[in-house]
Amino acid sequence: CKRKKVEVVHGQGTVAAEAVVVNGKRFPYDFLIVATGTEPAGLPMLDMTQPSVITSNGVLRLEKIPERLLVLGGGVVGCEFASLFAALGSDVTIVELLPRLLTAIDSRTASQFQKMIEKEGVRVLTGCSIKDVVQYRRDGLVAQLDDGNRIEADKLLVSVGRLPQTREIGLEGSGVKIDRLGYIETDDFLRTANPKIYAVGDCRGGLQLAHKASAEGARAVENALEHDPMPMDWSVIPSCIYTHPEIASVGLNADSAKEAGHDVKAGTARVIGNAKALAEGEPDGYVQIVTDAKTDRILGATIIGIHAVEIIHEIAVAMSDALTMSELGSIIHAHPTVSELVMDAAEQGEGVAPYLS
Repeated sequence: CKRKKVEVVHGQGTVAAEAVVVNGKRFPYDFLIVATGTEPAGLPMLDMTQPSVITSNGVLRLEKIPERLLVLGGGVVGCEFASLFAALGSDVTIVELLPRLLTAIDSRTASQFQKMIEKEGVRVLTGCSIKDVVQYRRDGLVAQLDDGNRIEADKLLVSVGRLPQTREIGLEGSGVKIDRLGYIETDDFLRTANPKIYAVGDCRGGLQLAHKASAEGARAVENALEHDPMPMDWSVIPSCIYTHPEIASVGLNADSAKEAGHDVKAGTARVIGNAKALAEGEPDGYVQIVTDAKTDRILGATIIGIHAVEIIHEIAVAMSDALTMSELGSIIHAHPTVSELVMDAAEQGEGVAPYLS
């Protein structure tokens, strides 16, 4: 940081009169970028101070793998850690209040994922939640579900969402608008209601992704210092879920494209038809590419299966360059590679390789 002439100050910062005050010292600014992120949310019926209750922060500090892990919340974070600890040998149970896991993605992919992790031994309970913890122990707890059942676990991982860290740091007094959930409101240029203050990353809401936050940070700096600001384009930011199997998406899926009024055409390639995936012992999953049937313009894609988080970028590039499905399918891919699935899905969507669906 010193070589880049960046000073790092540790402490609690408060925004006040075109300066940030840290430990009693004022740091004036011409422009301020707020990137305070989020913190794990808790629940009122849980004692979050108990050693047997952890969040996504505390789980990274565990000194041993729990034999029995109860995961409260079947969103992205909950499913990622459930998948990880199942692979490490833990007996894992996911409890999710809603009717299905991963409500941020389309129902077909979420259903496929649930079947695959259940096959790996993860127990999934949907449509229920924890009513109370009837016993806390240093080496575990007993949780009572709202359906009357009880579950014993060594650790309870609470993954019920995250809350923005925007309160009591002086933003409201600086003219910055904050919504009812605590997220900072910005325009597409990442400016807040105060034109000298920008907000980036999780604290402004939307998809909570590290690469999205980094891109917003770079764009906010450019917009603050340059005379020709550029808006953010969130439509081609890949979203990745690091489970087994991996899940990745970009743009719209078939359901959201229909809801947006598009005449949808989709091309799908199943992983079981891919030689490289079979050689690696990973036959499950699919690639689906969605286009507008009238223009053939690619609207988005969803991938579940081996190397999903790697091959999604090819489709993001295709979208950025406004390629059509037929143009993407015409690009020759090396064989055998998992990325052939992109070509296969595009060809299937064009009716060239119907055996792949």
